[in-house]
Amino acid sequence: MTTTLISTEALAQMRAVQESNLPETAYIQRLTVTNGADGQSEAWTTYATVNARLGEPKGDVEKQVAATIKVGKVNVVTLKAGTTLADSDQIQINSVNYRVHWTNKNKSHATALRVIVTEV
Repeated sequence: MTTTLISTEALAQMRAVQESNLPETAYIQRLTVTNGADGQSEAWTTYATVNARLGEPKGDVEKQVAATIKVGKVNVVTLKAGTTLADSDQIQINSVNYRVHWTNKNKSHATALRVIVTEV
């Protein structure tokens, strides 16, 4: 069995093609807790604004993961490879909030970060 390694230049070129096709603006948000005189409050706070694409699950793995989600319509958000995103974050696109269910962030040679989401 032979393994084909992708060169750094080829990977950079593939990522550039992916990044050129991210037409939406996504706000990556994290739940923050504030303690004040009136008690504790929680709010979603945007910590990153990135380009994104909203679509449907593609490929076998994404379709298998999507099939296990029983709440809401499943979408996939595509972000630039290397985008920081925690499993507990949410993504807002066009004033719609999406809950993160799965990412491909541990995939070798990823050309984009793919995130399976549902509307909050």
